[in-house]
Amino acid sequence: MRRQRALMDFAAQSAKQGYTLLELVVVVSIVSVLAAIAVPSLRPVEDQRLDAAAAWVAETVRFARAEALRTGNPVYLEIDRDSEKLLVAEADLSSGNAVPGVTLTDPMTKQPLDIILPDVPLTAGVDVTDRPFDYPSGGRQASVVFDGQGLPFRPAGGTSQLLTLGEITLARGGQQRTVRVASVTGRVSIQ
Repeated sequence: MRRQRALMDFAAQSAKQGYTLLELVVVVSIVSVLAAIAVPSLRPVEDQRLDAAAAWVAETVRFARAEALRTGNPVYLEIDRDSEKLLVAEADLSSGNAVPGVTLTDPMTKQPLDIILPDVPLTAGVDVTDRPFDYPSGGRQASVVFDGQGLPFRPAGGTSQLLTLGEITLARGGQQRTVRVASVTGRVSIQ
């Protein structure tokens, strides 16, 4: 009986003192692991939509360049912020300037790549902020042509101007992503 009473007194006294250091460390560790798992899922939907839109635009630009490399024929790419349109077509250079010819189709969906951006679920609500392609003379334009070697240029009145800067800036909810087209090689990256 005495022994039982001593154990009860010890348990009551321990309960009054609070938690042990080991108990606190275990609880903090569990909370930390749960927080680390939950943080990626708390990322704003706008960021996820913007990332998906940038990836889709980058893949479309890569397709245009790859198609020019594959066929050896120039491919016209237009991303117009005013009409919110993305177009990939064979380039018609017969007039000395680049105009779109036959519209190419997406190899996966078999749909024409003449797209109004707000109509695409991945790009709905995402804005193109400026004309993306800059040339030495003529300023920023909505279009670029990839030649048979995949190099970005603009034909202008019988001459060709290589791209000096290619930045397709996409915005949503105060966030931005930039799809870059390298001026010398035509390679595409997302910033």
